Amino acid sequence: MIEKIAQLASIKLKEKEKIKLEKDFNDIRKFIEVLKEIDVQSITPTIHPFMKNLSTRNDTIKEEPSSYNIIKNAPEREENYFKAEKIKT
Repeated sequence: MIEKIAQLASIKLKEKEKIKLEKDFNDIRKFIEVLKEIDVQSITPTIHPFMKNLSTRNDTIKEEPSSYNIIKNAPEREENYFKAEKIKT
């Protein structure tokens, strides 16, 4: 499994690193099995740690942005276009 993950990540691992990662993955799997045994049926899911203070607002558009207002902030521009350096490949 470690070799497959390393291949997918395009990394090369030394044998010592593979052994350590194998142990780490096994520890994580054991911990997940322990978590699966915990009864959480009576616990309400939390979507935010500060649920009491969670407030929402309606999103409203205050001003429709014009192309001029957008382009005027560009560090470099040419007519109505952003000017950027050519990408070198």
